[in-house]
Amino acid sequence: MAITEQDVHTAADALLREGERPTIERVRLKLGRGSPNTITGFLNTWFAGLGERLAGARDDTLPQPVARAAQELWRAALEHARQQAQASQAEQAGQLAAERERLAAIEEELASGQVRLQAREADLELGLQALREQLVAAQDTAYSAAARLQAEQQQLASAREALTQARGDAEALRAQVVDLQARHADALAETQARHAAQERRWLNELDAERQATKRLTAEVDRARQGAERDRQAAEREREGAERERQAAERERQSAEQERGETQTRIAGLQNELRQALRGETVLRAELSAAMARLEAGQAAVHASEAAAAKREADLLRQLDALSAQLTAKDKQLDSWARSLAPRRGARGNDKAPPA
Repeated sequence: MAITEQDVHTAADALLREGERPTIERVRLKLGRGSPNTITGFLNTWFAGLGERLAGARDDTLPQPVARAAQELWRAALEHARQQAQASQAEQAGQLAAERERLAAIEEELASGQVRLQAREADLELGLQALREQLVAAQDTAYSAAARLQAEQQQLASAREALTQARGDAEALRAQVVDLQARHADALAETQARHAAQERRWLNELDAERQATKRLTAEVDRARQGAERDRQAAEREREGAERERQAAERERQSAEQERGETQTRIAGLQNELRQALRGETVLRAELSAAMARLEAGQAAVHASEAAAAKREADLLRQLDALSAQLTAKDKQLDSWARSLAPRRGARGNDKAPPA
């Protein structure tokens, strides 16, 4: 409960009646509560009105020594109160100067902290900008790798289409080879059949000639000219048969040459097919390498993004910590300002001199 001016005046009157000089500490002990600043102000008003109270209460029957003692007590009390007020003002002025110095040091520290915080924020901003640039570069690398992969996939698709076309051509060539082989086999079989028929005809003719020779042996002399003519005819027939045989041989050789050419074409097509298969293998290897490079680029991008996110989280935590420190400093400064406000008010009350 706060004390009032009447409480202080009543306590000072009681001390005066008890023969004690009213002081700040005695009044505070008498009341059992109250701050020295409040008691000082109210005690000054008590001393200010004490002269008028004594003058109004003066009686002619009061002995002169008592009146002089009261006046001496009054002057001594005023002097003591003035000294205590001056001492209290000097003490409060020293405390206020110390508080001002401490407040100036705190303000300077706060300003330095704000400068450091601004520099730290600038560094953080530069770091974030660098991380963003790294992230953009990593994304560009990933996009380039994806574009290269798409181009390689398109090349692979084209190669696959070319391989499919080559396989179709090879199948067509195989069909042509099979057809040529069948035709060659048919032609060879036909030639062999014709040759066999010709040989049978030659054998039959030879048998007939032997039989005719046997029949004409007895008539050699009579039929020599006819036999000679028959012999010549037979010779001509043999020559014709020989020519047919040679023609059949030439046909066989031509068929063999055609078969060799066909086999050569088949070997060339098989070589082209093997080259196409090797090209497909190379393209698959290149595709695997491109996929590996893309996966490595994606892994690097993910790692960069994770590092950037971690760095950004660390920077944000540091910024939150600095903001919390700044808030704590602001609260501490506000607390000091509030604690100084009552002292400034008390100092304003102490400036009023006693009457």
